[in-house]
Amino acid sequence: MKPKRLLAAVDIGGTKTAGLVFDENGRVYHALRDRGITPVDASLGDCLEHYKSVLARLIDAAEKAGGKLQSTYCSIATIEHYTPVVTDTLREEFGDRTGVLRAEPDGMCLISGMLGHSDGCAMICGTGSSLYVRSGDEFFRVGGWGHYIDSCASGFVLGRLAIRAALREYDGRDPHTALTELINKKCGRPIQDDYDRIYALGRPYVASYAGCVFEARRMGDAAASEIFESCSSDLAELVTTACRRTGKLLTVILNGGIFSHYPEYAEAVRSKCPAGTEIISGDVPPVYGCTVEAMYSLGLKCGEDFKAAVISGLTESGLV
Repeated sequence: MKPKRLLAAVDIGGTKTAGLVFDENGRVYHALRDRGITPVDASLGDCLEHYKSVLARLIDAAEKAGGKLQSTYCSIATIEHYTPVVTDTLREEFGDRTGVLRAEPDGMCLISGMLGHSDGCAMICGTGSSLYVRSGDEFFRVGGWGHYIDSCASGFVLGRLAIRAALREYDGRDPHTALTELINKKCGRPIQDDYDRIYALGRPYVASYAGCVFEARRMGDAAASEIFESCSSDLAELVTTACRRTGKLLTVILNGGIFSHYPEYAEAVRSKCPAGTEIISGDVPPVYGCTVEAMYSLGLKCGEDFKAAVISGLTESGLV
């Protein structure tokens, strides 16, 4: 019997990993969920071991389903710094068992999930933030150099600025801000006494205070409004830069927890982007975009029936 013609899609971020084995019609044969890991938070060696483990399980699932992978697409957060070594390691480990293997930064699948394999931008704003751009055969990132250098207007930055505003009031450097009460309430103790947890728990903990900015802004707080306006302008600047570098207006896909939980932030960014820029919210799981790219590697396009079948498979497997 001729082996089934199967494909694999993998999305690896800082929070979770999602992987699929599927066919050209969008039927999902296997789905997996695992922890997330990126070279920002772990060693490259540990990341490579995780990547290999995920692909090994998907290859095994395809073979148990009576098939052979013809194409594998991996979307991996922060891979732009390590693409050659990651790709070479996976190819050396698995040979032709993955079929056509491609690994790209996580922003590319977000574009493909909404627009297909075409030009566009994906703006991610969660704990971190960045803008990924695809224009023809070129793709690049604007911003997103990590929280030590440039995690532009992300949840971490919003949270850090909110905590900073409260501490400036505590010092007597700035007047009263509603952020102080909101932050202390969330913290469970005065934020100036929370030094240990801030530095022990790091980025995600600081980012958890981002919501205080939006709540205080709704109350008319000046400090929160200033943070909101400054950060939304910083995100719009990423789009302006991308348009200048490519010489054209690009459709922008908004993704990430900050945008989904605080639509006013997305609207502020939208209002500050270059006139004529189309900005839409991503409404499909990132791993769906990975299936589109795995199909693209074989010269196959994805219609609405394919999309519906994949989303149905994701839903049944509990990945969405």
